[in-house]
Amino acid sequence: MREKDVIQDNQIEEFVSKVADLKNECESNKSTIVAITSERNDAMELSDKLSENDEDRVKEINHLIVDNKTLKKEMTDAEMKLSAKDIELERIRKDAIVLKQEKIENEKIMIEKTFNQDNELKNECESN
Repeated sequence: MREKDVIQDNQIEEFVSKVADLKNECESNKSTIVAITSERNDAMELSDKLSENDEDRVKEINHLIVDNKTLKKEMTDAEMKLSAKDIELERIRKDAIVLKQEKIENEKIMIEKTFNQDNELKNECESN
């Protein structure tokens, strides 16, 4: 009986030791679960923030696309106006050239008239 008690005591000790080991392992697993849960929660929070940032970025991109289209239209309008101004300037330049040529012709005519009048006066003076 004594021997049986010793065997039982040894088995109980072994059992208690294994229970203690399992308890320690459970505590360690609990800590790991808490850490993993905390990391998961942090990751989910970060994912939510990134999703919000993604939505904000999509809104920004859409806004930039609209701005870009508006600027392209304004640029096209400005180019058309500039082209019209270029055409008008070219017409004005041609008109200025024509007017300058007319002025030169008029000056030639005036010089001729003056020269003729001078000659007439000279001839009149000589004949008198």
